[in-house]
Amino acid sequence: MYFYKCLAKSIAIIVIIMELLAINTLAQVYKIAGGPEGGTFIIYSKIISSIGSGRNINIESVSSFGSIDNVKKVEKNEVQFAIAYSGHVYQALKGLLRGDSRQYHNIMAVGYLYGAAAQLAVKVDKEISSVEQLKGLKIGMGNQGSGAADTAELFFREMDMWNHITPYYQSYQKIVDEFIQGNVNAFWLFTSFPNPSITFASQKSTITLLNTYNALDKRNIFSKYPYYTECSIPENTYHQVKKEIKTFQDSALLIAHKSVPSKIVAKLSYFIYSPKGLAMFKKSPYVSEKLTAKKGLKGVVTTLHPGAIAFWKKKGLLK
Repeated sequence: MYFYKCLAKSIAIIVIIMELLAINTLAQVYKIAGGPEGGTFIIYSKIISSIGSGRNINIESVSSFGSIDNVKKVEKNEVQFAIAYSGHVYQALKGLLRGDSRQYHNIMAVGYLYGAAAQLAVKVDKEISSVEQLKGLKIGMGNQGSGAADTAELFFREMDMWNHITPYYQSYQKIVDEFIQGNVNAFWLFTSFPNPSITFASQKSTITLLNTYNALDKRNIFSKYPYYTECSIPENTYHQVKKEIKTFQDSALLIAHKSVPSKIVAKLSYFIYSPKGLAMFKKSPYVSEKLTAKKGLKGVVTTLHPGAIAFWKKKGLLK
């Protein structure tokens, strides 16, 4: 009899511990790194935070300098989720990041979010119609450490122009203010469209966007960087930009630290790519691309998180 009483007490204690662990799991707060204010990363990270937190996965959206900063933060587990470009994830895992030859080991892809296009804006009255005409000018690049700034440097280096321009590093909002005032001659963004910063600039100044695809295509760059693809920004995407703009893009992905439980990643993926989750993205005026579950693995060229593998297998995108 004494044995059974002790057994019952032990079972009760185990049940209590399990309940406490369950409560602790629900109370776990995960961080997702977006980007600087005025960019698209932060918009997406806030939407994902709302989707997860509304379904008992507590996710806090935090700002950052952008894609490369996010990759580094996830590697160090300073944040558990982030948005980053497929190219930067690929480079980090291969030890090819600019100025950083370390191979990263803790980053895993979860799924595709949108295509990020190179957008290079100039004022119409400056009569600049080609990238080559930017030599000797001051160009806004975004924050140092951001994916936009890194891609801009890569672009201008491949154009043999890096030593012939003056890069200006600041937030998109600050750069646009300086551009409108005439202190910056052009500015570069690498993000989805329409972008709020370019929209604002187009309302305050008469601007146009330069063709960046042809400039790189002439130099056969796309075989060197296979994660970049051709992209066109439709006419009238921005106020007074009346023609279609040919450019190139990378894929913005949701990534996670490998230590995040598979169950959490699978559940979050389910919520994001559910009809209700996708509807939340559509509500934003700065989310133009129609995200669907069928696009979920677009641009993913690196290892998927086990939780993402389980989810995409259920969706039929993986065998």
